[in-house]
Amino acid sequence: MRRFLSETRLWEPDARGDRVKAHVLWLPHRQPQVLAYFARLRAILARYPDVITPVADADLHMTLQKIDTHDIHGEPVTCTRLHAAADALRAELASLEPFGIEIGPARASGSAAVVEIWPEPSPQDLYDRVRAGLLTAGLSLPQAERPYWCHMTGGYGKPRELHQMRAFVLVA
Repeated sequence: MRRFLSETRLWEPDARGDRVKAHVLWLPHRQPQVLAYFARLRAILARYPDVITPVADADLHMTLQKIDTHDIHGEPVTCTRLHAAADALRAELASLEPFGIEIGPARASGSAAVVEIWPEPSPQDLYDRVRAGLLTAGLSLPQAERPYWCHMTGGYGKPRELHQMRAFVLVA
């Protein structure tokens, strides 16, 4: 477990400062093919700095599961609690065989450059096992996605420009 996006990166810190915003992520930093794909995408997105901010290699990730800020008993989730939950998560994932994925195509969404991950059955199994491990540890999770939408983000849109683009679409 580690702090992922710091205050100097794209996302703003929690204004309250007393909540842990925990997620289970897949980090592709040891996958040269994945990094090469996103380097090509970043080169394309860099042509549009007024609209979108490409995601740096250090920030590339696939979100497998968001963890609620309070557990099933209403207690705040702390870093200590997350470290303890990691054992249940590892146990659930121990029998999962490695699998390959296909990446792409990249497409624009309402707020980001999104890259689909295929085929669906293996990431769905990974997602289900991650959820099972976290629930076994007593953590509270958002409602399950069915099917799990496996994707990575290549760039995040700049809110002001995206808002103007949406307004234009509504007028047109």
